[in-house]
Amino acid sequence: MPGSGTPTPKMNIATFKDTDDFDFNDVNGFLATIDDLGMPDVVTSGTRPTTDLRNGRIIYETDTLSLVRYDTASSSWKYITRNNWQAWGPANVWKNGGTTNLGIGSGVLNGRYKQVGYDVEAQFELTRAADSNVGTSFYSWELPVAAAYPQGILGTATIVCAGAMKVAVAALIGSTTMVLYMTDTNSRVSNAVPGVWAANDSIAFSIKYRASAAV
Repeated sequence: MPGSGTPTPKMNIATFKDTDDFDFNDVNGFLATIDDLGMPDVVTSGTRPTTDLRNGRIIYETDTLSLVRYDTASSSWKYITRNNWQAWGPANVWKNGGTTNLGIGSGVLNGRYKQVGYDVEAQFELTRAADSNVGTSFYSWELPVAAAYPQGILGTATIVCAGAMKVAVAALIGSTTMVLYMTDTNSRVSNAVPGVWAANDSIAFSIKYRASAAV
């Protein structure tokens, strides 16, 4: 206990002098100690261990650059950290009136997301072209992963419309759908808000929220 004397080491610690030599027994013993302490095995997401699936076992995936642990309660691997992004769209993401998919034409539309446990982070950007569909109603986005709640603020967006930059707030309108509200007028971003859309106008946002289920 703190203040009660010298703490007891959790593992045996050896000390060495400059004249000491290491042999293979020293190295093998050290590696065995590290393995017993549960240091991560280096694998890929396609070569995860299928044996010795003890609770809390940790692996490092070289293809996802992520730490993952085994959870015996769900008999599955759970991400501790996640550094690889997954595609969000481009199809079935940007919608008109909450239902009809909008086409970007020859413009640019990119979305990506990642989830660790219940935490979801997503990014989206689109740049219009002359043949992009502007729709006839308010714009909405289908979330990459269902949220744990039906309403709330997710993040902020920057919008360039008719050459002017504006700011909007991303908000839930259900556990699977979000919209953008202009900060200056409180109006939903739509085919006519914040103005008349033209080629090279853009929408970009980053959001974070709690998912309805963990991975």
